[in-house]
Amino acid sequence: MKMVYLSKNKRKQQIIESAIKLVLSEGLNALTVRKLAEKAKFSVSQIHYHFDSIHDLKSQVFLKLVH
Repeated sequence: MKMVYLSKNKRKQQIIESAIKLVLSEGLNALTVRKLAEKAKFSVSQIHYHFDSIHDLKSQVFLKLVH
């Protein structure tokens, strides 16, 4: 399997898009780092690298959904 390397911003956007899909299907309270990592095939450390906390990720997802 070929590894795909994305820029930091593209990877962050990919995580946000995956989180939005999870939130739309299960709700904002269901969004956890572990669940997102499992469903979207990211490592937990990748998510923590791009976001200071789950609250940071949730707020960015919420803002995207509102706009």
